[in-house]
Amino acid sequence: MQISRLVVGPLQVNCYIVYDDKTKEAIVIDPGDDAQDILHLVNGKGLKVRYIVNTHAHFDHVGANKQLKDATGAELLIHEADSVLLGGTANQARMFGMTTASSPKADRYTLE
Repeated sequence: MQISRLVVGPLQVNCYIVYDDKTKEAIVIDPGDDAQDILHLVNGKGLKVRYIVNTHAHFDHVGANKQLKDATGAELLIHEADSVLLGGTANQARMFGMTTASSPKADRYTLE
């Protein structure tokens, strides 16, 4: 397994791409923003993103969910307790004078 880290968005959130060198399967954890940078890394390594995982639903951790999901077809995962917040991420960002796209709903829930 390999791990790549990108610092994304105006709040400088850590986004991780965890992948298998042999199968080229990957997960993206907390794609807060800068989808084009994340996709550049993913495509440059020839990775197939299977899952997008959000550790929680604050806007600075989920801002690139829609773009990544649209570009990769990956499933979106989050803990069920945070899933209700996904639809309101654009409103969260506005409270801080920022903008972000609303996240799509989760495809599945994580256990913890």
